Amino acid sequence: MNSDELIDDRLEEGTGQTVVSGVAVSSVTSMVLRALDVATGILLLRWLTIFEYGLYQLVTAAYDFFTGFFLSGLENVVVSDASRDLKKDLGHARNIFSTYVVCMAIVGILLWALFFYGSGLLTRWVRGGDIIGYIKIISFIFLLAPFESAYKLTFQIFLDFWWANFFRIIGSATRIAVVVSYFFFFSFHVREALISLLAATALPTVVAFLCYRRQTLFRIPSYEGLRTSLSELFLKHGKWAIASDFINNLPQTIQPFIVKIFAGVEAVALISLAQSLIGTLKSLFPIREILTPILPRSGDDPTRLARQINRATKYATAVYGVLAISAAVGVPYMVFLLFPKYLPALPLFYILLLGFPWWGFRLVAVPVFYTLKEQRTLLVVTTGRTVVSLMITVVATYLFGVWGAVVGMVCIGILTSPAYALAIKRILPEWKFSWKEFFSFDEYDRVVMRTIVKRVLVKTGWPLS
Repeated sequence: MNSDELIDDRLEEGTGQTVVSGVAVSSVTSMVLRALDVATGILLLRWLTIFEYGLYQLVTAAYDFFTGFFLSGLENVVVSDASRDLKKDLGHARNIFSTYVVCMAIVGILLWALFFYGSGLLTRWVRGGDIIGYIKIISFIFLLAPFESAYKLTFQIFLDFWWANFFRIIGSATRIAVVVSYFFFFSFHVREALISLLAATALPTVVAFLCYRRQTLFRIPSYEGLRTSLSELFLKHGKWAIASDFINNLPQTIQPFIVKIFAGVEAVALISLAQSLIGTLKSLFPIREILTPILPRSGDDPTRLARQINRATKYATAVYGVLAISAAVGVPYMVFLLFPKYLPALPLFYILLLGFPWWGFRLVAVPVFYTLKEQRTLLVVTTGRTVVSLMITVVATYLFGVWGAVVGMVCIGILTSPAYALAIKRILPEWKFSWKEFFSFDEYDRVVMRTIVKRVLVKTGWPLS
């Protein structure tokens, strides 16, 4: 069977069944993934001093800032457009995908050269330890990132949730293995923590290259295909996605440096731990990764799309609410037992937890803009959110230190959610949010829950009665 036939077979699967399967697979494998990531985080927190951990966070924040120039905002555009065109225009889907990978490779080489040869200039951002050496280590991730992203996008577009999760598990397992090996056989400090990141990016890519040969969208694009794809990616709706992603990530990449200026490196470590705990909770229910390739399949049916938005919002908010309550009870015991020196981070974690359920709607909302190719509208909303975020963060951190920073994060999340809702209503008039539907539990919901539970039990080998 050739790749075109495999693509057609995958598209014949019902969308609803695919969503349920994706949630089930992602939920089960995310448990393993989170266990590995939590274990790695625990080791870093235990084996690095608070100052070293803060320094590590600052170096990775500098890397994250420059990934904003890495065209990462186009990922959702590529997934959305390629998913939409797989059946009706496979050649166009391949051109979009291939052009993006080529552009990423070019940008990756340029950023590697900037970090490797210009590391002395970047030390103005971060001071302490062998900063030049740290930045040179992190620079090699830019060379590997295009290959890593190509496989991740392939798994998303083809709805291959098993491979997508397996790919991430390989990376997490590799990282923890490198961390443990360095600690027991050599020494473990900031340099070794960064090397573990590099290894976690390299090995999954090698495994996928050797083993994942069933289908691929990558083709060397023709001149005409390259010209058309570049126009769509950079001159049409794609340019808004790049700007939106960069602006959206700007507050979280700059925030560590704001905290460092007003509260010190140790404060960076404490707030980073609180944010990492929140990030771990979010990843347990990866609804955005699932909806990004699914919603475009309903892009030509506004009524169906509106219904999917409401259902997804209800489920995501409910799950995040349960996770927040569970974390409020369990996380303090984990911190006390595993890394008691970070107990001062717990109050910061509780403050961030107050805004956690609000993530349900925002994680559902963002893929909607890509589905309707309204990245320009998303950019406007994101820009407003970023401006407000930076203003609140600077003022609150200056006045109240790290406490002001975390309170500002919660306020920003709550206050800006209505802006996303109003924007969706403008671009999708058929959408209407109903509080009554949100708090109801009808027969459709019962069927979905039974299906998810059944699939989870089957995947885990649990006997069904």
